[in-house]
Amino acid sequence: MNIVVETPAHEAAVEKMVAEAFGPDRFAKTVYRLRDGVAPIPPLSLVMLDGEEVVGTLRFWPVSIGGTTPALLLGPLVAAADRQGQGIGSRLMEAGLARAEAEGLSQGETGSTQLKPPVQAVRSHYDKSNEFFK
Repeated sequence: MNIVVETPAHEAAVEKMVAEAFGPDRFAKTVYRLRDGVAPIPPLSLVMLDGEEVVGTLRFWPVSIGGTTPALLLGPLVAAADRQGQGIGSRLMEAGLARAEAEGLSQGETGSTQLKPPVQAVRSHYDKSNEFFK
């Protein structure tokens, strides 16, 4: 299985997987309002492929907290229903955090947005919570 940057060719499979995971009421969730009118960060929109089949997805979105503190909003993180428990979500999370760091979102500026603390906070939380699944 390979993790690649999401392309328009993956969009239908990603949307179907998200719809199956979160159901028709997902658009009423607060997170959708936070993402409204904002595009996900392209190099941080990932899919896991098994051959040509999309079996997992992860996206990060630029947001601000209180209108002043830049942050990354993680999600959705979804593994295909028939692939859950195979480590797909963990691998996508690890790849997404590594890519955020590699893209400089953990070390520098993206436009005028300093994103270092949020990426460090997500990594710290993920590293701690992942210990329970080893």
